[in-house]
Amino acid sequence: KDFLISSLSNNFTIKKGLDNPTLSDYAMIHVRRGDFIKDNRELNISYYKESMDYIKQHNPSIKFDIFTDDYKWVKKQTIFKEVDNIFAQENAKDIAKNSKIDGQDDRNETIETFSKMLGYKNFIAGNSSFAFWAAFIRSDDNSYVTVPKPWFRNNSHPTLKKDNWFIVENK
Repeated sequence: KDFLISSLSNNFTIKKGLDNPTLSDYAMIHVRRGDFIKDNRELNISYYKESMDYIKQHNPSIKFDIFTDDYKWVKKQTIFKEVDNIFAQENAKDIAKNSKIDGQDDRNETIETFSKMLGYKNFIAGNSSFAFWAAFIRSDDNSYVTVPKPWFRNNSHPTLKKDNWFIVENK
């Protein structure tokens, strides 16, 4: 973890995110859909509901922010009506020629998004390494972090987690 933080700190934008204190009264929710929908790897909405309920049980005054690649879908979901902020990736909407995934992510936007994600203490991690690494780096023993199991419904990918993270069924 220390090596990872040291290496990431070489990037000014990420270092800013690491240097800022974490928001202990917020939980970051990561919703990745895009290319995950194409091969049935997206998380079920029940994962997010159960995760939010779990964190609210432990911290009734918690607030939520969402990071997503599917702003329209998130806005339509009733369980997300009370979130404070929705941060959406904006610069990878066009399908790249000869690409098997949705458009190429904008490097600067991805770094800025990751830096913002590092500002949280509590996490509802999507089944994406992007969310996992933010939670791994910034959570501590007093954080509330949820991860899905199975990580993907259609293969045997291990659930990425620290020992004190809470597993929520991905039905």
